[in-house]
Amino acid sequence: MAEILIKVRDYINDDPDKDRRGVHKKGDIINIKPAGWSDGEHWHQSAYHPSQGKFVVVKVPELTVKEIIHTREPWKDDFDYQIVATRPASGQYDIRIFEQNPGALNQNSISAAKAIKVRDYLLNWGCSNMSLSTHDASFTFSLWDAVRSANFWKVPNISERVTFVLDSYSSSTGIGSITATVVQAAWGSFENRTQVEIEQQISRQMEGVIQEQGGTITAVAYPAFTFTIERSAILSKFREDVKEKLEQVYTRHQYHVTDADVNTIIAAGGVVTITKAQFLTKLKDKMV
Repeated sequence: MAEILIKVRDYINDDPDKDRRGVHKKGDIINIKPAGWSDGEHWHQSAYHPSQGKFVVVKVPELTVKEIIHTREPWKDDFDYQIVATRPASGQYDIRIFEQNPGALNQNSISAAKAIKVRDYLLNWGCSNMSLSTHDASFTFSLWDAVRSANFWKVPNISERVTFVLDSYSSSTGIGSITATVVQAAWGSFENRTQVEIEQQISRQMEGVIQEQGGTITAVAYPAFTFTIERSAILSKFREDVKEKLEQVYTRHQYHVTDADVNTIIAAGGVVTITKAQFLTKLKDKMV
């Protein structure tokens, strides 16, 4: 048996995006408790009790917590990734990323502010030939541009701070050797630091990023750092970064019950017991 706690009124944020993504709304499923939870001695004093005017409780004897727990989850982006074409000799890939959760009315499609975010993100990975449609983004991903990009190095102005030379690249093995040379004057004033301290600080950052991104350092002769990296490592980091940086919550809760159903429960005293079939009929998916 599950006891389902449902919000009885909207909370409002003046920012419409924050309001949709982060605020509980009337009918949202806020929490799910096991059978007998509301029989506890402290429930009447809790914030969840209907007398507090914040929640109603629906008891569903045939439904387990495990079956219904997913209804608390948000509706968020789910980008998948497809390599459409490859040009190994030049280290280029035509790639498509696409939204798997756009919603029946394309509420969560790649458009407006979201399209700008996607475009800027891809530019910061050195991507080119971009084409954005409702559900997907198609573009050219260049290994050489990516490995010199702001998003690879996690430094917005990396092109001012470092110069890059491609020492070698094998299209058969996919391994490239690159020398990155620091332009120290572009890293800041470093007041009250000795040259040794400056070199140590910059070296830690450079070496840390190279290793984190899957590269292997083969030589360091400050200000030059030479490393090798395999193309699959660059593509893997890009794909991971897409999932981490581009995906966001569209709305805080994907499932809800209607205002009318909430009002009916309130009129019944704030606690009702219904069958599994009855509850599933009332449960609405905001994506539909």
